[in-house]
Amino acid sequence: MRLDACRMNEFIADLRSAYDQTIKDAGEYAKYTKKKTLLHRAVNKPAKSFYISFEEGIRIIHQIDRVGGSGKANELNVLKYNDLYRVYQKLKEENPTMPGLAIIEMAVNYEAPRFYIQPLTAGKILNRYINL
Repeated sequence: MRLDACRMNEFIADLRSAYDQTIKDAGEYAKYTKKKTLLHRAVNKPAKSFYISFEEGIRIIHQIDRVGGSGKANELNVLKYNDLYRVYQKLKEENPTMPGLAIIEMAVNYEAPRFYIQPLTAGKILNRYINL
């Protein structure tokens, strides 16, 4: 995942927020729950966006339109781009007169169903940038 500094900071803050909410949701049981389990729950919470650039969104959506797939091998990236494309299609149906590029921009910034990273990677990010 390549993000500019601003998007990276947003991603880290949102991931931290999801992790904190996971701990809050677990309540008293959080201290008896493995960190890996808490991270798994956190990355499966909805994310505020897809955390990709507008340009990447254009590339991926047009590629899926042309060939039916994103061409990515990483399972989570495939899931992310397929979810992005579904959001794009939904927004396109809801806004038939809106230009395609505007719909792509809306889709890229739309709430994503989850964070598209492995729990282990989420733990490394949180440890590195936030010192959990």
